[in-house]
Amino acid sequence: MTLILSPLESLISGGFGSVAEGQKKIFHTMHNNTVRLLQMVQGLLDFQKLEAKKVEVKREPTDIVALTRSLVEDFQPMTKQRGLDLRFEPLEGKGSVLIDRYLYERIVFNLLSNAAKFTPAGGKISVSLQLERDRLRFSCRDTGIGISASDVKGLFQKFKQVEGASTRRFEGAGLGLALVKEFAVAV
Repeated sequence: MTLILSPLESLISGGFGSVAEGQKKIFHTMHNNTVRLLQMVQGLLDFQKLEAKKVEVKREPTDIVALTRSLVEDFQPMTKQRGLDLRFEPLEGKGSVLIDRYLYERIVFNLLSNAAKFTPAGGKISVSLQLERDRLRFSCRDTGIGISASDVKGLFQKFKQVEGASTRRFEGAGLGLALVKEFAVAV
């Protein structure tokens, strides 16, 4: 997929000459869809590793505020385009914690992706961090469509998606929240 993404990014940035706005929109759509496909493949590979008990947790001292801020900033262009207000409420000062950066990034990415996906234009997403004794609490709240009480039970099961008609229009394989649950335990 890198062989698809790299040329698309070069086309979008004008690396092969000027591109008309209509074409640029199509290239952006192709790029976004390729990234989504890459994420689904990565999710399947991550689950394969989990099931084979091959996930190695590599904790290292990490400035959690800087890392989380960077991840939230990566979502700003997409949330702005969708008319969403995305805010980050960091810890006071620097918060260095021992964490597996890759697993943490996957957790944050999946939670922010879902928040952006299920929050209508004009909605709000807030991300906050808290240190409680020896535990880091990451919180992602949104003003999205919500989840019915009957669907909460299966929310973190792999390949499970909420069955409501209004949510069926959203893409996904039903892996994101299952990965979040597994990775949150490991991180």
